[in-house]
Amino acid sequence: MYRITLYAAFVGLVCLGSLIDAVEARRNGRRRNKNYGDDSASTGDVDKVRPTPGRPQIPLKAEIQPPHSRGVPGCTFGADFYNLEDEWHPNLGEPFGEMVCVLCECRPDVEDGILLGRISCNNIKCPDITCPNDEEPVIRDGFCCKTCPSDDVDKEKPSRTNGSSEAQRPDDTASTEGTEDTLQGEAFVSILSGRLTSVNTRAISRGSFLLLNNNLHFTLHVTRLSTPLEVVFTGVLNTTLHVHTVRDVDSDTICGEWKNLPQIVSRDLRNRNIFVTLTTRSHEHGEVRGRLIPHRALSTESFSVLLTPKRRNGPVNEILGKGGLVMLSSSKNGNAINFAALLDGLVESERTEDVNIVVEISKRNDVLKRIEVAVASEAIDVVDVVESLPSTIKKAITKGQLKMRLTVQGEGDVGMLVGSITPLKTCNTIHAVLSGSQALDRSKTTGASGSAIFTLDDDGTINYMVRLTGLQTEVSAITIEMPNRNRRKIVADIFGNYRDGVAQGKWLRPKLRDVQMFLHGELYVNVATGAFTTSELRGRIVQLPYQGHIRRHAKMPIQMSGSLMDPTQETGAAGHAWLLLDENCSLNYEIAVVGLNSVVEDDIGTDSPPSTPHFYAEIGEIENGESRVRLVLNAFRGNSARGTLTDVNPGLLENMDRGQAFIQISTKNHREGEIRGQIILPNTCHGSSNGNNLVPVHDPMPAINVDDDPNSCFFEGRYHAPMSTWSPDYDRNCTTCTCKKTVTICDPVICPQLSCENSVIAPGECCPSCPKPEEPEEPGCHYKGDNKVHRIGTQWHPYIPPFGYTTCVLCTCMSGGQLNCSRLACPPLDCPKPIRLNANDCCQVCPEPEPTTPPTEPPVDDTLLQADEVEKGCSFLGEFYRNGAEWHPLVSPFGTMSCVRCRCRNGQAKCKGRTCPQLNCQETIRTKGECCPRCKEDTLTVPTTLPTILEISAEKKSRRKPKLS
Repeated sequence: MYRITLYAAFVGLVCLGSLIDAVEARRNGRRRNKNYGDDSASTGDVDKVRPTPGRPQIPLKAEIQPPHSRGVPGCTFGADFYNLEDEWHPNLGEPFGEMVCVLCECRPDVEDGILLGRISCNNIKCPDITCPNDEEPVIRDGFCCKTCPSDDVDKEKPSRTNGSSEAQRPDDTASTEGTEDTLQGEAFVSILSGRLTSVNTRAISRGSFLLLNNNLHFTLHVTRLSTPLEVVFTGVLNTTLHVHTVRDVDSDTICGEWKNLPQIVSRDLRNRNIFVTLTTRSHEHGEVRGRLIPHRALSTESFSVLLTPKRRNGPVNEILGKGGLVMLSSSKNGNAINFAALLDGLVESERTEDVNIVVEISKRNDVLKRIEVAVASEAIDVVDVVESLPSTIKKAITKGQLKMRLTVQGEGDVGMLVGSITPLKTCNTIHAVLSGSQALDRSKTTGASGSAIFTLDDDGTINYMVRLTGLQTEVSAITIEMPNRNRRKIVADIFGNYRDGVAQGKWLRPKLRDVQMFLHGELYVNVATGAFTTSELRGRIVQLPYQGHIRRHAKMPIQMSGSLMDPTQETGAAGHAWLLLDENCSLNYEIAVVGLNSVVEDDIGTDSPPSTPHFYAEIGEIENGESRVRLVLNAFRGNSARGTLTDVNPGLLENMDRGQAFIQISTKNHREGEIRGQIILPNTCHGSSNGNNLVPVHDPMPAINVDDDPNSCFFEGRYHAPMSTWSPDYDRNCTTCTCKKTVTICDPVICPQLSCENSVIAPGECCPSCPKPEEPEEPGCHYKGDNKVHRIGTQWHPYIPPFGYTTCVLCTCMSGGQLNCSRLACPPLDCPKPIRLNANDCCQVCPEPEPTTPPTEPPVDDTLLQADEVEKGCSFLGEFYRNGAEWHPLVSPFGTMSCVRCRCRNGQAKCKGRTCPQLNCQETIRTKGECCPRCKEDTLTVPTTLPTILEISAEKKSRRKPKLS
């Protein structure tokens, strides 16, 4: 009863001053976020909760600016997004927590013809109950309504405020679309303890193994272990089969791969005849050891527990060497947990009697769930299901706040094992390749692509980084979604952290079901843009098995897209690649692609089955503005390729170091490449200047994206490599841009003067040219400066990056594709000391004679820039400024910002607003063109002395109205 009274008092105290907050919430709920446009998903109104007798109102507020992206109508409450018709108990955070007596719903609402979501929150009406045996009803933790003490319930079904029974909630289980196992292989598990090594140690290790394409990928999680040295695989006769040296000795997770397993080893592995041993600095012959066994729970496992003996007084020999592991998975609706426990001592012992196991799930010292399981004498594991999970347990599991305790009845503390429930630890890379071929509604062939990388922490936090390239319109939404029948189901919105092509942040509160789907390839990343408001890019989140050292060093892979090809390829394919140079200067690579054509041209129109797709990964280099393929890597196995090159040309290594190399995927329909990515691989492997020797590196060197190069330029939604040249999207014909140390400089084409009068402009050309008689079309001339192909007979002033177009040279494309560039002839001069008026002038001139009167200063030609001015200049809002220049920025459509002054200093533009003085006047005016307001002359007041308290009191009395008689 004391708890009930305290809870009611607490709710009353919280809700006492909430009427004003509720009115403000309703007012704020009607505000639309103008940044998202009219078709954004708005939170809508939060309906005021009508107080019922004896139940005060709960202070609930809607978000003033909903942080979720547009594209799907729904509601935002706090940091969570809810779809239409979703229901939930609101969580107001500390110190209020989850309001279990309030039920919120996201109701559909139409405003101005746009479907929005409106939050409606109502108090739960509790029914009157009568308990048997004169029991007094009680309120349990995490519940709103009273229940009888003898009732075995986990979660009540709340009723609506209007008293009607709640309708059955729609089934929100995940669709089976795309739910097949993303790691198609055979899974094995092992408990490593000191029991098989006869070592008195408290160390326990859990090993996860995946046999895929004849390679064994493994993750070992260790606890209480001294410094590990090697992972040794042995047979039943203790013969050594494979040894893996541990490099990261400071981590509690060991990652590795056993490549090319012999067929006899694969057979012994399936027959449970392979063992794994961890050697340490203290025990060189092995401290812990275990047998590899298959288990059906591994295919759905998402959470795990590493069990160790509880430290209590007792016989040490009976505690040492004992341990176990628990594999847990969530049901599709998140309301139940399946678990399977393997206990060391039960797996390989010969028992003749059944054993009773007590399983307890606790938070701190409070036991939240307790079940008893009887294990038959022939069983090797403990299997059961925990159903009807209350929300408190589901949230605590994902946050890593729960412990599991297994006790063998009759053995006391000696037979007790304990451990924390955490998300499954894995060395695999969790990633997604985003492509137009996977977009919703229909496939998009824009040439854009995206890459996403995820990591999962022990507290359930999901860290993400999404990088996009090649998009032509602004990004309007980035969401993590699950397929839910015929509609989209958003589980997380990550658009709020998007900037300059990258979204990076943390998904802080995923639900139990979300983590389950995240680890098993049932979630997708979706990107919506201004051109495609529903979906332009989409990719499935899957696991890529650990491939040696690549995951350790590379954060983001190299993106490959059609937009990075030259010329641009309009394709729905996308991909990314990891590249790394090891200590022997061998090039290790791993590539993942999606959306490449699966049927080749030769198979179309025939009755024969489709052939294997012809996908090839190629590495090339860019020299003199031309692309040349140098290496053809392995053909693809499905949608991935991997391998190692041991003899890489030093010249290619040097071009990788300079960022003048690329990796691309060629197909039968695109033999010159369909998608491409630029390689920047800093290294010293190209050795001496003669290029004949390779210099080994001390640490593996990963390739980085052009996005990660500190000297790259971000322009028109994507990054460009330093010193690269391109035609901008806003003017493909008449403008050329170059990247100079983070500064993008764009110059308009300078057209040469023509001798003919009837000049014409050919399609795709910028400058006019003289007409020619009709002749067979010949290939033009490729000029590396502007990276363009010029037609036969055309003339142009060459582009010399980063200085721009020069009028001193005139180039002509001759017949046969021959390029002829010559400097313009300068006229002869008859003065003894000719001068050059400007540094970029083509010709010298004679100096002017000394004038008798002071001449007027000639205007400065701002179009000519010195080399140091270009390098230290600033690009600001599409304009270029010299180093040291100052200006008022012009911001469209508002005009010149006279109150802001910008200055260019060493390549960095800094702007500062002017601080206006405080005015002591009743009325101010602002003249057009002025920055600060000024006092109107007739309202200027300058007090000479401060009034006293008596004067103020007398003035107030004189203002009072006389009383009526």
